[in-house]
Amino acid sequence: MKRLKVIIFIFLLMLLTLGEAFANAAEPPSVIVISRDVPENARVYFLINHEYIRGEVRHKFGETYYACYVGRLKETDSIYLEVISHGGLVLMKFELNLKEYTNIYTLDYSHGSLKEGKGLLRTALLVFSRLSMTLILEGLVFYSLGYRSKETWKVFLIVNLITQGFLNIWLSLSMHPLESYLLLILIFGEFFVFLVEFVTITPLVHEHSYKRNLITVFLANSVSLYVGGIMIQHLPI
Repeated sequence: MKRLKVIIFIFLLMLLTLGEAFANAAEPPSVIVISRDVPENARVYFLINHEYIRGEVRHKFGETYYACYVGRLKETDSIYLEVISHGGLVLMKFELNLKEYTNIYTLDYSHGSLKEGKGLLRTALLVFSRLSMTLILEGLVFYSLGYRSKETWKVFLIVNLITQGFLNIWLSLSMHPLESYLLLILIFGEFFVFLVEFVTITPLVHEHSYKRNLITVFLANSVSLYVGGIMIQHLPI
C-alpha cells in the first residue's frame, strides 16, 4: 500500500508539470490551413482586402499550419489563399468563404485542391492512433498491478473503447489544431472519463478489492493524461 501511495504522489507531481502549457494561451486564429506537401520553394499568403499577409506558420509532426488573424470578419470584403513561388509566381489561388470564428481548410498541393475541414480520413487515423496509445498505456498499468482475468480485460476494453473513443472523437471534431486551451480541455474531458470508469470498472471488476480497483483506475487515467498531455502539444489533433 505504501508503494501505491508513492506512485500516486509521483503522478500528481507529473500532472502539475503540465500546467506550464497554459502560460502562453492566445487568441485563436480566424483561418487555419493544414497542409503536408507544400514545397519548400513556395510560400503561402493570405490576400485580405487586396493586402498580402504572410500569417503565422507552425509545424507539428509532418503537418504545416498556416494561420491568419482577421480582426473583423464582417468588414472583410474578400480573402484569398495564394501559394506563391520564390520568384513571385502565383502557383495556386483559392477564395475563402469564412463562416465561423475559426475556419479550417486542408490544402492538397499535389492535387491542387483546397477543402473545408480537417479531412475525414485524417481525423479517423488520428483518433485511432490516440485511442490505441491510450489502451496500451492504461493496459500496462492494469497488467503491472496484477490484473490477469479475462473478465477484467473484457470490462477494461469495453469501457475504455466507449469513454476514450468518445473523448478522442470529441477532441478531433470540436477543437482546431492550434487550440491554446487544448490541454485544459483534455484534462476536463479526462476528469469525466475517470468518473465514468470509476462507476463502471471499479464495481464490475472482481479480481481484486474495490479499493485496489479504484487506485488502479486513477493511476491508469493519470498516466494516460500525462502522456497524452505531452503528445497532444506536439502531434496533430
